Amino acid sequence: MEPLVLVVDDDPCVQHLLAQMLQTLGYRVVLTGQGEEALRILGEQPISLMLLDLNFPGGMDGMEVLKRARRTKANPAVVLISGSVSIEDAVHAMKTGAYHCLTKPLSLKELQHTVQEALAHRALDELGDELSDHELVAISPSMCEVVELVKQVSASPATTVLLTGETGTGKEVVARELHRGSSRSEGPFVTVNCAALPAQLLEGELFGHERGAFTDAKSARQGLFEQAHGGTLFLDEIGELPFGLQAKMLRVLQERVIRRVGGNRDIPIDVRIVAASNVDLVASVNEGEFREDLYFRLSVIPIHVPPLRERKEAILPLVQHFCRRFARQMSTSLREPTHEEATVLTLYDWPGNVRELRNCVERAILLEQSFDRAIRYDGELVDNLEETIELTLENPSLAEAERLLIQQVMSKVNGDEREAAEMLGIHHSTLSRKIDSSTELEKVLSS
Repeated sequence: MEPLVLVVDDDPCVQHLLAQMLQTLGYRVVLTGQGEEALRILGEQPISLMLLDLNFPGGMDGMEVLKRARRTKANPAVVLISGSVSIEDAVHAMKTGAYHCLTKPLSLKELQHTVQEALAHRALDELGDELSDHELVAISPSMCEVVELVKQVSASPATTVLLTGETGTGKEVVARELHRGSSRSEGPFVTVNCAALPAQLLEGELFGHERGAFTDAKSARQGLFEQAHGGTLFLDEIGELPFGLQAKMLRVLQERVIRRVGGNRDIPIDVRIVAASNVDLVASVNEGEFREDLYFRLSVIPIHVPPLRERKEAILPLVQHFCRRFARQMSTSLREPTHEEATVLTLYDWPGNVRELRNCVERAILLEQSFDRAIRYDGELVDNLEETIELTLENPSLAEAERLLIQQVMSKVNGDEREAAEMLGIHHSTLSRKIDSSTELEKVLSS
């Protein structure tokens, strides 16, 4: 479900405008013009972000609302909005817990960047050490939709689910969450990779065999379907299931019985089947490589897990989670990415998705490397960055790479800082500071 944003402003016109802008961006909105009412809402509703005017007449002022909001159950990220605010008030508000301060009138692009960054920052604070291996990081709207759908489907413990998405996006994590949130959570969660075994072995692995079914079958053996009885069976890479086994899989889905290899009796099973594929099964059906009837049986509830490059808001929260996990496992001090390293991490497209990100963080912690060097070890980032920012230095620093990137983007948009900030995925004020600091440095070097 989309994050819930509370707008606190005494001007009905501003309320209406902000509500329209936020709803356009896909957020749910609650409106109020009073500080006391804002605190009541924070105590009752799961507000993720509050847009707060510092100056409104009567009763409790914005600064007092900010202070008390930090102690509410929601504890939202807070972005100040004001027609005019002094530097002293802005600094005081930041120290009190505000994430950023915006001045009216607001642009849609500026609001979008600020809201996304504030929500990501709040997620970093919330995750901390509490994120466990089975939980999903739901920050982007696309992953919020996945999590909400998982919650709904979990309530129906027999419904078959088909997970789609690229390799490494976390389909097994989603499958485990489906199992954990259902009435089958006390039962077994059994996994099998359909591409890992040849057809003959896979059939015996899935269905089991009777004694004497083949030369080495000296005793009967349960298959994975029987082992998963009362729980969930996760069939990864279902698109690689041999065509001959697809008919048997269809029978299991239709009749909820299996027959062991070499057996002559049906064995009832009570299993939820969750399948996953990183290939286009519809295309496989059209090419005659996958049964259409099996596809429709599997995809009662289809859930698509988006690639990491489409939910970059999750990169830094995931990095922090993995940093803490590996620091504990390796008994080392906690180390997190610097601002420059974080820039590289978010610029990279992560073709291997969450799995590649996890491996990168583990490598950086284990080998005591910088995070950008840990990515370069994969042989992917060098080409990605050189193509993007046309590096001309043999061994550029991260700061120099960032400066060159900003120069090229600014040139591409004819000096429009707001458009450049949008392309870079950072706030306009952040880009302005980087440009100012770069200009001052150039002045010093040229003097």
